[in-house]
Amino acid sequence: MKTEKICGSTLDRAEIIVDYRKTGDDRIQIKGIPEETKSNIVKSAIKEWMFLFAPYFLITTAIMVILLLIGQDFDSFNVIHNEKEFWIFVGLGFFSWIVLSGICGLFHLNKKFDKKWRKWFVLRTESKEKNRAVFSNFKSKVFTIYDFGNVVLNYDTKGDVKKQLYMVWIKEEPYSAIYKNQATIKKLSFTDDKGTKWNAYFFFEEIPKDGELCLEWI
Repeated sequence: MKTEKICGSTLDRAEIIVDYRKTGDDRIQIKGIPEETKSNIVKSAIKEWMFLFAPYFLITTAIMVILLLIGQDFDSFNVIHNEKEFWIFVGLGFFSWIVLSGICGLFHLNKKFDKKWRKWFVLRTESKEKNRAVFSNFKSKVFTIYDFGNVVLNYDTKGDVKKQLYMVWIKEEPYSAIYKNQATIKKLSFTDDKGTKWNAYFFFEEIPKDGELCLEWI
């Protein structure tokens, strides 16, 4: 059965190709991500921990600002006496945030810890609310999910859809790709910059005669 669960995190998006004409490890290609060296693992981990610790740092800074304002209005609550002391608090908080993120990042050199951490991210992402749909009676050899979040994509195939599906390709493209797949673009200008979008493509050898494509995606 051609069933896949493609799941990552918003911090680790990449171009993915699942080619059913190949076997083994060659069947799945992940492009656009750094080589898995010790240095790259630690750098990526530090970014993840900084992202997770950021809310706590911001909350602490907000509390310091409130205490400073209280101290200016009410001498009896003057916990922070002046602006210089306030910035010292903020600086220490910022420094602690960076150091703690760095220490946690170094933990990822331990393969067991790194494996558990990646699993935690996958489960955290997988639990998000998903779009769900079932498609049949296809009109062409290519089916597309436009503006795909590239975080979670679960799919199951039935009938001739399972037989004909040979590739799933998730790639980042310019916003105009939605039009290129429908017609030749001779002139196109937007009022503002649309940027790029992630699109997921399902390729069939022939247009399926029957069956279904069941999807869950974010």
